[in-house]
Formats: sequence, C-alpha cells, structure tokens
Amino acid sequence: MTLKKTPSIGVLDRLAGFSSVRKVSSVSGQLDLVVEVEVGSINALNELRNEVATMENVDDLTTSIVLRRDIERS
Repeated sequence: MTLKKTPSIGVLDRLAGFSSVRKVSSVSGQLDLVVEVEVGSINALNELRNEVATMENVDDLTTSIVLRRDIERS
C-alpha cells in the first residue's frame, strides 16, 4: 500500500478494525505498508480491498496472493 502522506495513524487505526487484517508492517522502498490479511474467498478479498482503497490517505494498493509458505518461523 502506498500512502499520500506518512505516517498515517488514521489508516493504521482503521486497518486495526478489520478482523481479517493479521499484520501491518511499515517498509522502505516503493510501498509504505505491507498488510497481511486472511480471508475466506477472493470475493471477501475484493470487498476488503475496495474498502481499504476508499480510505482518505490511501494512494494505491498492490494485491498479491500467497500461494504457499515455504518457510515460516514464529
């Protein structure tokens, strides 16, 4: 996700309100935030994406679907 202005506490607060949002990370580079979500369907992903896209300080969204986790440590 790219933001119009950083930091954006309002966007973080709204993302925290979605039960499907699992992790939000601030990153360097082209994106400002990486938001990891867990949804039950592509339709649910599209609905969430549409809602996030309308947030006031959100400039652009890039969506990638994890096909498989090859290594995961906690």
